[in-house]
Amino acid sequence: ILRRLRRRAKRAGDAIVGSAAEPSGLGKKAVQGVIVTAIFAVGWELFRAFSGLATARFLRPEDFALAGLAIQATGLAGTILNFNIDTRLVQVKEQPGKVYDYGFTILVWVGVAYALLAVIAGLVVAFIYHKPVLLLLATALGTQGILTAATLPSIFPRREMKWWTQRIIFTTGPLAGVVVTLVLAILGGGPWAVVGGLLASGATSAAILWIQA
Repeated sequence: ILRRLRRRAKRAGDAIVGSAAEPSGLGKKAVQGVIVTAIFAVGWELFRAFSGLATARFLRPEDFALAGLAIQATGLAGTILNFNIDTRLVQVKEQPGKVYDYGFTILVWVGVAYALLAVIAGLVVAFIYHKPVLLLLATALGTQGILTAATLPSIFPRREMKWWTQRIIFTTGPLAGVVVTLVLAILGGGPWAVVGGLLASGATSAAILWIQA
């Protein structure tokens, strides 16, 4: 995995050098980025509004409340461990070498710490609200920490300013999440429909990133 990341990093560094040598090309990519981002943003907001209404049709307010509590509890762990490592790797100068290796290793350990904190947070909210299912929901959401490490290849299209690639990758994941949420909601999954959708979104994005890396 690290060897593959290193090869990909070298290509990304070469692309950045080429862009820096041609300011006009860099400006053109920036304009394309604004247009592409705007198109995807409008389309995504419309789709999210529709999917939200459809999901609410099959879930009870209690389901949303339980999922929301679990998300808030694990969100605290995410805030504590948010080091913005991927952003720093995007900003690394050309030919970063082993920096990517170290970044991946750090993200893996951060993911493990996130999973442990998610379990602890789940225990706390389950005790406070007398809902054992909150522990299970928080534990499942804790796996998102590992998925974050798996999305490390997202730094490459960002460094190379490949706007269409970025938007397609980060739209496909949420789309998969919405589909999973709707299916689980229709099948009576309750709060697991929301949690399952979040996990499906992250897993799909990570899979696509590793395939194209």
